[in-house]
Amino acid sequence: MKEWRVLRFGYIGACITLMLVFMVFTVKQVNNHRTYNWDLLGYVAVLNGYQTADPVSIHQNSYRQVGERITADAYRLLTQDIEPDERGPRNYRADMASDAAHFAQMLPFYRIRPFYTGSLWLLTKMGAHPVDSVYLLNFFSLSLFITILFLWLKQLLSLWKATFLSILLTLGLQTVSVAKLAGPDLFSAAWLLLGFYYLIQSKRMYCGLLLIFLSIGIRTDNILLLFSTLLMLVLYQRLVWTAAGSIAAAGFLLYLSINYFAGNYGWWTVFYFTFIYSVNTPADTTPPFSAMVYLKYWVQALPKSLAWHPLFAMFWTINLLCLAQKKYPSIVMLALILAFSVAAKFVLFPAAWERFFLLYYALNALCLVMLLVRVEPVTTVDPEVQTKNQ
Repeated sequence: MKEWRVLRFGYIGACITLMLVFMVFTVKQVNNHRTYNWDLLGYVAVLNGYQTADPVSIHQNSYRQVGERITADAYRLLTQDIEPDERGPRNYRADMASDAAHFAQMLPFYRIRPFYTGSLWLLTKMGAHPVDSVYLLNFFSLSLFITILFLWLKQLLSLWKATFLSILLTLGLQTVSVAKLAGPDLFSAAWLLLGFYYLIQSKRMYCGLLLIFLSIGIRTDNILLLFSTLLMLVLYQRLVWTAAGSIAAAGFLLYLSINYFAGNYGWWTVFYFTFIYSVNTPADTTPPFSAMVYLKYWVQALPKSLAWHPLFAMFWTINLLCLAQKKYPSIVMLALILAFSVAAKFVLFPAAWERFFLLYYALNALCLVMLLVRVEPVTTVDPEVQTKNQ
């Protein structure tokens, strides 16, 4: 018996050690191979905007702070001209580096994520450089994402299977690549994965809903996920209409408030400047909405996304498989939440970039694992629903 306990302790210790080593290694790799995308300047500028409203000071401080923390070659790529393409002259980066007024017009695109930028601000108050704060939050988010994935899988599989599958999913879902980029995507994915862990796997539905609700402050498009989740919880009799309606109304109010105070330009401006034609002065240029322009681009984007992004195509294959499993209502409910929110997200912004869908791919994979091991997760039922059913 004593030898068995020693062997079991060694087995558990080896699995946990492997997970910790993998986590440390991936964080170190991310730190050593940071991707300095242009969004870094936008988020650093928002942090500077907490100190002053002067656009010239924000512009000068942002470029100076980024320039002092990255290599000369990387800085050159953030400030040099880009070759023209079909969407416009593409002198964006050079113009932003030289014109403080034009640079200021880009900041609403970044101020719209107050919980993310607020977290960066807290890190700077703790002594982090503004540039480093972006990647420090990514390191934390990456560790949290791996940990939650491991804990969830550990409840479905044996310990060694959960360990190796956590590693494989982390690598296969492009999580490390997303962690190298400046932006809220990994923070949002880790935050929401924790929320769905509470909602689906644990018995803390309202804790999960609170995290999903607050995620709107990290990425405003997470409101689509909140609405999809509330709708499915009501349809599957996990939540009463009154509670769902109140949460949805509060989420919509939070969404409107963030957009208003950030000075956001609206969905069509973002869509048009991203996919159709890019200009450097969104505050001065309001493109008229055109249903034909939108539909033409969307029809072109759908087959390209399925062909060029294998994870996006794989998601829908697995999702349809899970939707067919009527014997497992919680799995079907989760698959429906993912299907509705991903479809809505793609309709509004037809780009299958991995960083946008990391959370959905992870939950999709967990759906498949639950299906393969024939596990029906227990989702908490609202007490009022339970009383009505009785």
